[in-house]
Amino acid sequence: WLLTFKGTHSHVSRVRAGLHHHEARRVVLATYPHPMQCMTSTKIERPFAAIGSKRLHPLHADCCNRMKYLYGKYHYDDLMNSSFALVMPGRQPASYRLAEVMARGCIPVFYGFEDAVLPYEELIDWSAFSLTAPLDVDFEGVLFPMLEAAAPVITRAK
Repeated sequence: WLLTFKGTHSHVSRVRAGLHHHEARRVVLATYPHPMQCMTSTKIERPFAAIGSKRLHPLHADCCNRMKYLYGKYHYDDLMNSSFALVMPGRQPASYRLAEVMARGCIPVFYGFEDAVLPYEELIDWSAFSLTAPLDVDFEGVLFPMLEAAAPVITRAK
């Protein structure tokens, strides 16, 4: 695979990334949506679901079904055979995702980390062996072509 991620919705970046799955380009972005997003009415009087003070953007039923299907279709171990892997913020500052990505030899692509602190930033030059993409990155026009251009170089180096 070129780029992979599999996880549940716990940050807006994960839902946004899940909308850009593109198997023909060897990109698997499988995000399981939050159940409240799939059950939400899109009526004018209640356009958003809410959990506490957190508002969730509703997803169309077809979109929810597609996201659930993709999540079930791919096994974690298969997705770790990838050149790059998305690392996104989750419910907590600590996440096993970064450790999993690095243990499998994938290059981390930090997506949506504008306000997050990377571990040991004062000791580790993350830019030397990872990439960063802002939350509003154009997946098809910018991120995917950049990764596709770098992938042959990485494959030869392995």
